[in-house]
Amino acid sequence: MTDGKRRRREKKEWKKARKKASLKIKKQGRKKARKKASLKIKKQGRKRDKMRKRILFRSLSMTSKLIIVNAAVFILAAVLSIFVKNSFDFLALKPSDFVQGINLWTVITSMFMHAGVMHLFFNMFSLWFVGRFAETIIGRKRLLYFYLISGIFAGIVFALLSGLFGTAGIGEKIFGNPDIAGVGASGAIFGLIGLIAVLTPKNKVYLRFNVLENLLSY
Repeated sequence: MTDGKRRRREKKEWKKARKKASLKIKKQGRKKARKKASLKIKKQGRKRDKMRKRILFRSLSMTSKLIIVNAAVFILAAVLSIFVKNSFDFLALKPSDFVQGINLWTVITSMFMHAGVMHLFFNMFSLWFVGRFAETIIGRKRLLYFYLISGIFAGIVFALLSGLFGTAGIGEKIFGNPDIAGVGASGAIFGLIGLIAVLTPKNKVYLRFNVLENLLSY
């Protein structure tokens, strides 16, 4: 084989090798571009999902949000009671402790606690009807503020009356035993009922489900 033929052959092989290398680079570039595009689409999808969840949560009424919070706290408290003994004592409002300045935060936590599934159900059922009606009158933020203030006020009154006057005799029958803890959103719900009664005195408010709850509790 002459030098000229050898050079032409080497030149052809070099061109083929360069072509293969360029095709390989192009394929790798396309793969990278596709990978980047897919990652970008996934990120955009995640952002959209987060935005949808935020929009969905924001679109919920304040009454619905309060019901969700009460249900979530009930589930968390049930799970916590499995791992932490006497966790109920640190969340429920006990009048004898409250008047001594012990576990003062329970005046807030107790209004989101419930003694059982039926207790939670009837309270949230009442809150659904009463809260939605009150929310249409006073708005979301005011409903939240009034709900919290009513619940805290009811808890303080309950703790003081039971802790100071429920130690024995007729006081215990009227105000309750100060050593028995109280939980529930009833104080906040009755505060909303009182608000509706003041703002719309001609409207009738039926409490038949609260009566049914009391009958089932015995």
